[in-house]
Amino acid sequence: REHEHEPRHRPAAGAVGDEFMVTGLTLGMTGISGGNSLDMQLNAPRLSLNGKKVASDGIVAVLKVIGSDNNASGNFFLSGVNGTTSDFKSSVLTVEMESQKKERVVKAMLASPLAGSATAQQLDLPDLVVTIDAGSAGIADGLHGNLRGSALLDGLAQNVQVQFNGKLGDSDIKGNLEASSLTQPALNFLVDSGQLDLDRFLAHQQKQQGARKFA
Repeated sequence: REHEHEPRHRPAAGAVGDEFMVTGLTLGMTGISGGNSLDMQLNAPRLSLNGKKVASDGIVAVLKVIGSDNNASGNFFLSGVNGTTSDFKSSVLTVEMESQKKERVVKAMLASPLAGSATAQQLDLPDLVVTIDAGSAGIADGLHGNLRGSALLDGLAQNVQVQFNGKLGDSDIKGNLEASSLTQPALNFLVDSGQLDLDRFLAHQQKQQGARKFA
C-alpha cells in the first residue's frame, strides 16, 4: 500500500487554560490500495474542547475510490456538534454513497440526528432514514427503497444494533442487524420481507455476460 498525506492548509491551533481550539482544519490523503486509487479530504472549520464542553461547526469529508472496472464515492456531512464529552448532539448526520461497476449504478443516502458520549463510547442514530436506488443500463425502472429505523454503537460493549423497516421495490421489509465483538465481528441478521422481483436485474446481467462470452 502506498499513502500520501497532504495537509491542504495549515490549521490554527491554540490552548488557553483548559480550552483547546483548532480552526481551518483541512486534511487530504491519497494512496493506492488493492489496485484502487484513493482520495480522501476532510474539512473542519472549527473544533473546540473547553473542559468537558465540546463544540464544532459543520464537518465535511469526501472519499473517492477509482478502480479498473468500478468507481465509488462517498460524501459525509455532520452539522455543528454541541454538548459535553459525556453527552453531545448534532442535528443531522448525512452520508451519500455511489458505486458504479460497468453498467450497474447503486446510490444510497442515510440521514439522522446524532447523539453520543465519548466517555461511554456510544453513538446513537435515533431517527435513521435510508434511500436506495439501483439501476443498470437497459433497464427502464430500477430498484428503489425507502427505509426508516435506528442504529446504536456501544464501544464498551463491543456491540452494534440496527433496526429498520420500509419499502424495497414493491415489498414491505423490516429487520434488524446485530454485530458483537467489533474486532472479530459476529453478525446476526434477520429480515422479514415480501418477495423481491430481482429477476429482471439478474436476467439482464446474465444476458450481458453471455453476450461477452460469445463476442
